[in-house]
Amino acid sequence: MRRKSPIKNLVCLALLVALQVVLSRFLSIQTPVVKIGFAFIPVMLAGVMFGPGDAALVGGLSDVVGAILFPFGSYFPGYTITAALSGAIYGFALYTDKEKIRIHRIVIAYLLTTLIVTLGLNSLFIAFQNEMMVEGGFSFSRMMRVYLTYVPTRLTQAGIMLAIQVAITVLLLDILKIDYKIMRAVYHRR
Repeated sequence: MRRKSPIKNLVCLALLVALQVVLSRFLSIQTPVVKIGFAFIPVMLAGVMFGPGDAALVGGLSDVVGAILFPFGSYFPGYTITAALSGAIYGFALYTDKEKIRIHRIVIAYLLTTLIVTLGLNSLFIAFQNEMMVEGGFSFSRMMRVYLTYVPTRLTQAGIMLAIQVAITVLLLDILKIDYKIMRAVYHRR
């Protein structure tokens, strides 16, 4: 049996990183209620095609590259960790040898990323960054009060994005008609 080329995998992962940077920095729809972004798509595809490790790499690396090339404020490594964690969650939930990914796995993947990453860690990191800007020193109790005020305000956006992410993923995987066994034979090392 012929050995798979690691160059092909590397090129595919690099393209997914580049696509994620472009989607996260330039292509989003702003409505009065929610900002609809599509940056999850390349990381999700990395999870489907390569599994949790490579998807985490795509998520984390794209955050670092995006922060270097197109910074929004100061760099905070916590967001890189959560981007990598999102990729790992997508990989664990969506990487399968079956021919089709079932909808419940897609819902679980996005539900976990919404609860753990968006509402959990990212909200905590926002509260932490705000607390670090307050004069008079760091106060854990004040940070937790800020965190508890952020979660309800972010809940609406998270719920809307959860539904959008599930719908886009179901449609995208159906449109691509991906045969996972063939795709892994071409791209994945085993």
